[in-house]
Amino acid sequence: MEDREAGLQDRLSDLPDYIIHEILCFLEINQAIQTSVLSKRWKNLWASVPDLNFNSKGFKEQTFPKFLRRVISKREDCNVRRLDVFTHLPIRLSSMEGLINYAVAHQVEDFRFVSDDVQPVYLPECGSLKALFISRYVRI
Repeated sequence: MEDREAGLQDRLSDLPDYIIHEILCFLEINQAIQTSVLSKRWKNLWASVPDLNFNSKGFKEQTFPKFLRRVISKREDCNVRRLDVFTHLPIRLSSMEGLINYAVAHQVEDFRFVSDDVQPVYLPECGSLKALFISRYVRI
């Protein structure tokens, strides 16, 4: 059995970064981060994925904003094509402003924010922004 496994190729890891990034874009960011354990090649690929999809599902009120800040601080200095935030948890204005400032600084093109608690927030000028979607998360 070991000989058979030793002969198997890791064809996914042989793909160029940009293709792996596109695959990771289909995942929520916490799932993309989990792929870092697959191999040394995958260790930091999540940190440069162009689409960030945050979802508060499974997080507590105190841990989700910390997770947002930690992910942003660990990312490589690369542009963000799309930033999605879906949360049923309240987010403090300072956390929201930090997220917006990060998005603007990294040339976000598509920004979506869906929350239970949508607060008025200052949106600075962002020449790269092509689509903006802000909505209230309605529980049924």
